[in-house]
Amino acid sequence: MYIFEFAAQNLRTLDIFGMDVHLLSQGSKTHKTYTGGTASILILSVLIYSFYLFILQMNEGKNAILNRQEALLQNNEGYTFDSKDFIFVAGLLDGGGQPIINKNNSIYSVTFYFCNKSISDTQCTYFPSTICGDIISELSKNMGIPEDYQYISYCFDHQKAEDFKTIRLQGSLRMDNFTLFGALLNKCVNSTEKNDCASQELIDQQVTNSVFYYSYTHYQFRKDLNNQPYQTMQNFDVTTLYPKLKKYIKVLYSYSVSYLEYNPFYFFPQTTGYQSLEYDQSIIDPIISSDKDTQLVQIELHLGVKKYISQVTYQTLMDVAAKIGGFFTILKICVSIILYPLQLWQYKLYLINCYLNIKKGGSTQSLTNLMEDDKLNLLSVFFIKKKRDFYYEQNRIIDKLLDVVEIAFNPLRLTRQVEDLQYFVKQFDVSKTKRYRLDENDHEQIDIKSISRSINQEFEYQSGQQKILPRIRVNMGSH
Repeated sequence: MYIFEFAAQNLRTLDIFGMDVHLLSQGSKTHKTYTGGTASILILSVLIYSFYLFILQMNEGKNAILNRQEALLQNNEGYTFDSKDFIFVAGLLDGGGQPIINKNNSIYSVTFYFCNKSISDTQCTYFPSTICGDIISELSKNMGIPEDYQYISYCFDHQKAEDFKTIRLQGSLRMDNFTLFGALLNKCVNSTEKNDCASQELIDQQVTNSVFYYSYTHYQFRKDLNNQPYQTMQNFDVTTLYPKLKKYIKVLYSYSVSYLEYNPFYFFPQTTGYQSLEYDQSIIDPIISSDKDTQLVQIELHLGVKKYISQVTYQTLMDVAAKIGGFFTILKICVSIILYPLQLWQYKLYLINCYLNIKKGGSTQSLTNLMEDDKLNLLSVFFIKKKRDFYYEQNRIIDKLLDVVEIAFNPLRLTRQVEDLQYFVKQFDVSKTKRYRLDENDHEQIDIKSISRSINQEFEYQSGQQKILPRIRVNMGSH
C-alpha cells in the first residue's frame, strides 16, 4: 500500500510538459541567492584566468595540432646549411679517462672530409682539424661539458677552408647521388711531411682501451617553437677502442619538412614551410684490421632514405572558446552539486517567509511568538533548535501548498490572460457576429463587439463612449 501511495505522490514529477512559473515580479524563473552570486563570480574569475592561459598557450603553440607522417626520400632531396653553424667535435681519452697529451698531434690526428658520391665517381675534400677552444665554449655551457674539453677536442678548421662555407647533406634511394660528412682518427705516422711522432710503443699504449668521444650538431622538431620549429641540438657520444679493431660509426639523419599554419580566426590562413635535419639513429660496427693499419675510427654523417612531413595547425580562438565552454560546463556541474543543498535550504526559507507574510497580512490573529521577533534565516535555523523545528513544520505545509501560493502570487495576470483568450476566440465566431436583443418597447440590433469584450476592452470602451446597455428581461413563468 505504501508503494502505491509513494508512486501517486511522485507521479507528477514525471511530467515533461510542465509550465515555468515566475515567482518574482521581475519575471525571474529561478530563486537567486547571495551564495549563488558569490559562486558565479568565482566561476567567472576562474574562466577569465583560464582564458588568459589558453591565449598564452595558443600564442606559444603548445596546443597545436600535429599531423606527422613518414615518406621515402626523393631523388636529389637534401638540406644545405652554413658550416659555421655546424659543430663536429672529436677527441680521445686514455683508459683512465684522462686526456691524452697530444702535442703537435704526436699520438693521433683528426681529419674531416666531405664527399660527393655516385656510382661512377667519388669526390672527397679533406680538411685539417684544430683545437676547438672558443668554438665550443657556448656548447660546453649548454651541455654541461667541462671547459677543459675545449682544449683537448678537435674541430673543423674553417680558416684553412674558407671556400667551404656550406654543407649539403643529400640522400638517394638508389645510392647513385648522395653526400656525406665525416672524420678520421689516425695514429701518428712519421713521413716526409711529419717526423715528430711519438714512439710506436707509446702510441699503442695510449690508444689501447682508450675512449673516443664525438659530438655533432642535429636538429630536433618542436611544434611549440614560435619562429622556427626546429631546435638546434648537440649529440655527445662515446665508444671504447680496442686493439686490432677499427670502429666504423654511421650517423643517420632524416630529412624533415614542416608546414606551419597560422589561422587565429578560421579565415585568412597563413602557411609557412621549413626544412631541416633530424637525428635518426647511430650504427657502430667494429672492423678487424691488421697491425699495420693506422686508422682507429671512421665516423660518417649520412642522410637516410626516409623523411618526415609535418603539418602543424595552431589552435584558433574558436578552439579556445570551445575549451572554455567545456571547462565551464564541468565547473558549473561540480559547483552546482556542492551548492545544491544550501541553495535548496535557502529557497525553502524564502517560500516559508513569503507564506508567513501572506498569512500574517490576511489574519487578524497574531502568529506565534517565534515569528514575531524576526523572519527565519539560515543561521537561526542552523543554530536554534526551536526555529529548526518550526522550519520543518512550515516546510511540510509549503510542500503541499506550493502550487496554491504560486497562483496567489499572480491572480490578476492569470485572469486577464484567460479573458483575452476568450475574446480572441469570439472574434472568429461568424455565426454570432450579429445578434438581436429584445427590449420592452423596441427591437435593437447591436454588434457583438459591444457585449463580448474582456475587462481590459470594456474599460477602454466605456472611457471612449459612455453607453449603458439596456436590461434584458426574461420571463421565468411556467408554461
